[in-house]
Amino acid sequence: MDYDGRSLRQVTRNGSLNVSPAMSPDGTRVAFVSYKSGTPRLYVLAQDGPMTDISPPGADLCVAPDWSPDGRQIAFSAAKDGDSEIYVYDFATARSRRITTSPALETSPAWSPSGREIAFTSDRTGRPQIYVMDAEGGNVRRLTFEGTYNDQPAWSPDEARLAYAGWVDDHFDIFVMDVATGAAQRITDAAGYNENPRWSADGRHIVFTSNRAGLYQIFTMDDNGNRAVRLPTPFEAWGPDWSK
Repeated sequence: MDYDGRSLRQVTRNGSLNVSPAMSPDGTRVAFVSYKSGTPRLYVLAQDGPMTDISPPGADLCVAPDWSPDGRQIAFSAAKDGDSEIYVYDFATARSRRITTSPALETSPAWSPSGREIAFTSDRTGRPQIYVMDAEGGNVRRLTFEGTYNDQPAWSPDEARLAYAGWVDDHFDIFVMDVATGAAQRITDAAGYNENPRWSADGRHIVFTSNRAGLYQIFTMDDNGNRAVRLPTPFEAWGPDWSK
């Protein structure tokens, strides 16, 4: 749909559950997770083209795709034998490589705008927190320390801030962190769950999911949390991704 909710159009028609859309930087392809084969697998859909399964061999669970800034790779989480790790699919080789090696849950990768780093969620210290690593998997360091559950990181276009969903007061709210200082500000404080933040291309707005009015719906707001507006959809909606 357009940024204001107009021109809504359906792009998948396979009679199954299709979730977690991620738009390519040039806007011509969508990566997403589909259950059409029975288990969640990773697909890419080009404009007016077929669905292409890019899941690694032997993967039981593929979720949370995110494109590299140049559109040549996709980071995602995949589980083999119950161990969820971060992988990167390369379109040039049509192969995936594993870039995390931890017995913990690793998921929700988010590529930085420069392409040099990937933020992700891990429970390696006991509770889900947000970490960042080099794009090849090295130099892992923890970013969030407050709260018991932080997930769904999203970089601002200037790479100075990170939006994420944090568990507080028995629900999720959206936070924005200054990456350099680690200082985080809670920018939603409404009833219900507020999740799935994604930035506008100019870094001035955030789109997110909220069920503050009952059903899950798509909202936009200023980058400081002001002027939240629900986008009109004729059904329950969640998991937005703002195009570049």
